[in-house]
Amino acid sequence: MSRLKQEYDDLEEIGRGGFGVVYRARCIAVGKPWSGTNVAIKKIDITRAPIHRVELELEALSRLIHENIVKFYDQFQENGAQYIIMEYCKHRSLREYVKKNGKLSDFSAAYILRQLVSAVKYIHENNMIHRDLSAGNILISSIREDKFFVKLADFGLATVFRKGDIARTMLGTPGYIAPQVYDRKYNQKADVFALGGILYLMLAGKDPPRDHDVNPFMAPISLEGAVLIQSMMDPNQERRLALADITMSDFMRKVDGLSLPISRSRESSKEKPGYRELHIRHRSPPLRVRAQSVQATTSGYRRTTKDSAFESGDSAHAYRRGPSLDRYHNGFAGSTDCRHSNYVENRTGIRQIH
Repeated sequence: MSRLKQEYDDLEEIGRGGFGVVYRARCIAVGKPWSGTNVAIKKIDITRAPIHRVELELEALSRLIHENIVKFYDQFQENGAQYIIMEYCKHRSLREYVKKNGKLSDFSAAYILRQLVSAVKYIHENNMIHRDLSAGNILISSIREDKFFVKLADFGLATVFRKGDIARTMLGTPGYIAPQVYDRKYNQKADVFALGGILYLMLAGKDPPRDHDVNPFMAPISLEGAVLIQSMMDPNQERRLALADITMSDFMRKVDGLSLPISRSRESSKEKPGYRELHIRHRSPPLRVRAQSVQATTSGYRRTTKDSAFESGDSAHAYRRGPSLDRYHNGFAGSTDCRHSNYVENRTGIRQIH
């Protein structure tokens, strides 16, 4: 009898990819920490899959120990297949949940995003890059009212990557792939672009466009959410928001004071909760963005009775603007939030006033 049948039963297929299948199963082996529980078993056909990809996935899962990354239990080979035993998340993927139940609230999206940023930051600190972040690879482990607890999975495309390196392999999930990946000259900010795509799906209820023409201001998304998505998915990776700045954006600070999870690796317990003010000083040329009923003043922006424009200058903001916003000016003017709310801008970014 094979080891698989000796140790696991009730196998049920829950996913299928290019080189393998994922099963839910129950561990019937005695003496294992996960005995008697459901697990996820990834079966990879090693006669077809690139062996170095399998080795890198095993290395990543065994090295990365974080509460927002699926737990690795065991691995073995038999009958031409590599088996990877991992933690099972009963709520399946974030993409499946949104497709079935619709878009999430700003609070729920922020709650999830903070966990993902913590996990990706940990991956980068361990000199790796995920390269296949997408809503389909985010698993929901539990839900408590509007709080979603998630786990990052599928490290089949992960690779070793050190600061200053340039990656040149084209891979990933369409809609979540940064433009530089197609040019085969990208860095860890490719993961930031993908996180922006995940945030777009959570707030808009659909996957981001595959052609990189992402206009969050045209979607039914809050202004703070749209600004954050635009800065995370900036086509220019030099202007793209840094990973560390995401949790200090206006969108995340909207829920400041509420109970956001403070994710940390099991090896690091000294991280303290809380948010810090972000003041990014930049010297971009003035940018005019068409917005309905908004007028520029020396101290900020105020509502007027006719359409006008506002201009970005050299002050400090909680996000980075760049030329890529030019193509969004019409959508920004048509934003529901911009038409029906009043906004001011101060040194910590755009916020809503009543």
